[in-house]
Amino acid sequence: MFKPVSTPMPRHRLFFALFPPPLVARRIAHWAERYGPHAAFVRADRLHVTLDILDDHEVFPRDIAERLIEVGASITADPFMIELDQVSCGGGTIALRPRLKNQGLQRLAGRIAGARADADIAGRQGYRFNPHLTLLYREGPPFSETVTPFAWQVTDFTLVHSLLGHTRRVQPGSWPLTGENPDQYALW
Repeated sequence: MFKPVSTPMPRHRLFFALFPPPLVARRIAHWAERYGPHAAFVRADRLHVTLDILDDHEVFPRDIAERLIEVGASITADPFMIELDQVSCGGGTIALRPRLKNQGLQRLAGRIAGARADADIAGRQGYRFNPHLTLLYREGPPFSETVTPFAWQVTDFTLVHSLLGHTRRVQPGSWPLTGENPDQYALW
């Protein structure tokens, strides 16, 4: 009798992300309930916008994670407002997105991706930054509609280590957006 050959599932995912403040995240999660009840909702504390992501790894890539921490620490960018004002469904997910291009968001994602590439760390194959915050997973017809905006001041970004299949995340690093000219943001 032959046993099926299985490929080990990648278990470790590293990515940079923005997290909404807890109050905003809870408001978003509560609002998303309108798309249930037959859906797998993303918990409020897990809602995020991915800025840059690597391919998954079967074994935790400690050396890459350490270099990503250095990448995160090297980033300088100004704080900015983010506004998610469009909801869309497609490919089994429903997500909030910004309707208009956000220069601060684009700049931050570009700087992170550039610094990661300069550190000779490969990004996820085929990944292209497309800002969104996944609300839930469910099948259904595609749609897109403008909604009352969810907005917050982005003041930091985070490196996330997700242990796939365990619904567990570790945050090896988080960095404030103090601006390209930090003196500009000093409190007098």
